[in-house]
Amino acid sequence: MLSLGAVIPQKRKDGSIGFMAQTAIRRDGHVQRETKTFDHKQAAFSGLEIREHELEKLGAIEQAKGADPILAETKGVHIDDLANWIDERRAAAMKELKKMTE
Repeated sequence: MLSLGAVIPQKRKDGSIGFMAQTAIRRDGHVQRETKTFDHKQAAFSGLEIREHELEKLGAIEQAKGADPILAETKGVHIDDLANWIDERRAAAMKELKKMTE
């Protein structure tokens, strides 16, 4: 297992500097990459070190990957959310029209 990590400073929209910690762990020909942004450089180095130690444990990489949802499942969830939102908007609009006609 090979662990590679880097902390990269990045300028934000508001002009401040953020530090992106990139973790890459290679095991059995597979690579697990993760990034997380911190406000302070020292926090980025600490977070990088902690995460690398967590991923070194057996089975941790498989847990970090988790189950990959099927596209059809995720589309259904978003369509249901959109339908609920449209129904709420439609109900609110109908309620306003009813008030205006009374």
